[in-house]
Amino acid sequence: MDKIKQIRERLKNNPNDAQAHWQYGCALAFSGDWEEAWNELEWRFRGHRLSMHKRSKYPKPTWDGEQTRLLIYQDQGFGDLFQYVRYVHEIKCPYVLNVNASAYRLLKDQGFNVNIQGMEVPEYDQVVAVCSLPYYFRHFSAKQGYLVSGGNNFLLEGGKKKIGIAWAGNPDYYDDGHRSCDPKEFLALADCGELISLMIQKVDIPFTDFSLKIKDFADTAEIISQLDCVVTVDTAVGHLAAALGKPVYLALSYEHDWRWMSGETTPWYSTMRLFRQPKKDDWQSVFGAIYHEILH
Repeated sequence: MDKIKQIRERLKNNPNDAQAHWQYGCALAFSGDWEEAWNELEWRFRGHRLSMHKRSKYPKPTWDGEQTRLLIYQDQGFGDLFQYVRYVHEIKCPYVLNVNASAYRLLKDQGFNVNIQGMEVPEYDQVVAVCSLPYYFRHFSAKQGYLVSGGNNFLLEGGKKKIGIAWAGNPDYYDDGHRSCDPKEFLALADCGELISLMIQKVDIPFTDFSLKIKDFADTAEIISQLDCVVTVDTAVGHLAAALGKPVYLALSYEHDWRWMSGETTPWYSTMRLFRQPKKDDWQSVFGAIYHEILH
């Protein structure tokens, strides 16, 4: 709460400080005050360089929530996309969902009207960012398993419990060093079952590996659909697995993203459990707790 008070003081002195509004939104969301947070987070279009740049590519007016020909565009990472795409089911007007090619096949298989970013889009009248959709709908509810996998390119053999793992996010993300960990940390789970890498980076560790076969997120989803659970750091894989309705054990760094708030559960996904570092760089405690959770 001290941080919230500090930012409020900044805004009293400069009510048009877009960066302060964005930070205020993050702090409010972390505290659980999502109703006000939705409003503040929209200030990113006036103070967040990447958000401003991506919005500038779409010169039409921002969606007013009414019936129109709507373009919905992916404005942030794949985790954000899989988290917020739940709201597209609720949009009643004609739309096109403009996404990165790696998510195209997965989302097309869901029945969404999808286009690949960089390709020509149909005519539209208004535009909205995927990460702005909670601002319009203002709830968390979604049936678990709001994404499905319909592929048949991968077949995992029976036997031990199958545990999908992911140890790193997008290395271009400015805070990736905090959220990612050494893949060797996952060896603490070796006695829990077969560890199946969901990464496209191959490592010299005895995990079951599909890195040369995974072409996009539709492939990743197909593998996840056959797993017993997924253990991951804060990556798109965690969002995807939870959106598919799989049990997810999310390993969080001490300084984690605002959306994960506090506690062991999250309103975003009922099948996800959160495991937090008790102190900086203490992954051993995190994976020890996950180990006991899986076995019991």
